[in-house]
Amino acid sequence: MKPFIGCFVPKKGQAEKLNLPTYTIFKEAANKKAATIIIPGEFFQKFADIAEHYFDVKIIEDAPGMDRPPINEWSTDYRWVKETNIIEYVSQESEEPKNPELVDISKASKGIRAALLALYGPLEAVTPEQHSMATDLTIDTEPSPARELHEAISRESRVLALLPERQIELLEAVRANVKENAQWPAYATFIAKWLDTPPEKRSAPVSSGGSVSLIDSARQKAANEKLRTPSGAIAGGQNQTDRGVGFVMTHDILALEIALGLVGRSMDFDIYNPSSGVVNRAREIINTKEKPFPQWFESWRSIPGGLDYSRAITIYSVKCAPDDLEIRPGALIGYLTQLLTETNHEHPTPEIIAAACGIKPESIHKDNGNAIEEGTQSAVNVPSIENTTDGEPEQNTAGDGQPAQEVNAGRSTFTLEEILAGPDTPPDERPDMFDRDIEIAHALNDLLFGRTGIMNWHESEQLLCTVGHRISEVVPLLLKDIESAEFCLSPGFNDDEIHDVGTTILDRWSESEAVRQQVALDAIMEYRTPLTEAEQKAISVNHKTESVNQVAEIVNPQVASLALTYHQQLTLAALQGLCTNPACFGILDDIPGMADTLADGILNIQEKCDA
Repeated sequence: MKPFIGCFVPKKGQAEKLNLPTYTIFKEAANKKAATIIIPGEFFQKFADIAEHYFDVKIIEDAPGMDRPPINEWSTDYRWVKETNIIEYVSQESEEPKNPELVDISKASKGIRAALLALYGPLEAVTPEQHSMATDLTIDTEPSPARELHEAISRESRVLALLPERQIELLEAVRANVKENAQWPAYATFIAKWLDTPPEKRSAPVSSGGSVSLIDSARQKAANEKLRTPSGAIAGGQNQTDRGVGFVMTHDILALEIALGLVGRSMDFDIYNPSSGVVNRAREIINTKEKPFPQWFESWRSIPGGLDYSRAITIYSVKCAPDDLEIRPGALIGYLTQLLTETNHEHPTPEIIAAACGIKPESIHKDNGNAIEEGTQSAVNVPSIENTTDGEPEQNTAGDGQPAQEVNAGRSTFTLEEILAGPDTPPDERPDMFDRDIEIAHALNDLLFGRTGIMNWHESEQLLCTVGHRISEVVPLLLKDIESAEFCLSPGFNDDEIHDVGTTILDRWSESEAVRQQVALDAIMEYRTPLTEAEQKAISVNHKTESVNQVAEIVNPQVASLALTYHQQLTLAALQGLCTNPACFGILDDIPGMADTLADGILNIQEKCDA
């Protein structure tokens, strides 16, 4: 039997957390392999609750003059020395020295110095605890930023030869440019590149306070970067606008404001303080690329300096544009070129702000998309901001000779009430809209503009003509009727139910609010009532009959023409003749009127002949 010493060392971190000691034992075994099996078995049997927090056993062959623990007894009075692979006795006095001496690292190994540099930076002397932590880092197998940096420094000997000031500069550059979860090859590549770069060409060192945050880095990048149009021209974004001091304009913000302009076509809101429902609807338009958003965004993005214009003119250009502008080739760019004559981007004209917010659109909008020139006189008395010699703003007079309201100088943004305040401006007494109101308004907007399967745009126009109200007058009434019906039922209406109830109210329109609300309740109850088997069969039979009639009309056109009047038949014949005539190419918009005129002319001739 040969004598062996077994040593169990606690894992890094657990020794301090659980106050675990180093266990040693003196044991006799046939050989080292047998000792490797016997000693761990006894250790796991005696210390089963803490055995998982220890490294594998260190087996040391006994030699003359070596410190050894008692035979067959576990002792905590010894520690393992890695460099010599022996154990040495630890006296009680040396365990807690009152004034520990610093350890000089100039004679330490390359691995220890690299570990100390990765953990604590450049030092001339360290405490025993710091030296122990560096030693643990050299044998640690768990991945960590300190371990990967230590491995990279150990493989690059030039780092340890640098001056302390250069080492600090290198470590700050590494922490600022290398990801924390990177492996040691990434650290080594960056360190080698940094060392090979001349000092004057290296990036400015980071302050000792730490690396630059992601927010500061993004702000610096946005401040230095010049956004470009698809053609390569400067898109702007650095000028002072009505968005506020220090606001940096980007194409993402431009897309959101264009979408807000599209939302503003169906509802009015404060462009400087939109509600969450309005913003969410605008984001939905951007995400789904709902037409005509792509056409507007591409046109705005291609304008040099397009990011320098105010929010008011951006939203106004989309909201108050003619309806068919997007479908005409080249018309959108020409419209924006004529419209964008704004010079004071920080203080847009009150007319533009009022129209963008929907306060006085009828007095602002001009037919055929004519441009609104900057500097025109406002219908609302707004003072110009000019400083006098004593620092007080001048009091300008309006067109009627009355003094306008004073605005404090030195401010970059103003509230909508301050800009539009004047003797002729009535107060806005409209109630605020809740999120549910906005959701219902969006569904009604889709219905009235033909974006549902219930009716198209032309059918909607005919229905509104029958009702005798404009869309801006109908939507608030429908909104109130649907909310009243929804209050009486549960659950709330979905979009399909809103479309069905809104169509039913328009079909059975009444100026009486009580009648309309009763129609809404009857419509939703009928919509939610399941059909009986007989009704389902009747609907299927009707569909089959309609399809058979349609097929018969296609096969025999005379069947369809039997129900037409003589004047209608003449009009159809004239349409067919004009459409087949090559000379009529290019005048498609005039063909219906020409066909109707021809039919009237034939009837007049026949009446004269009969007379």
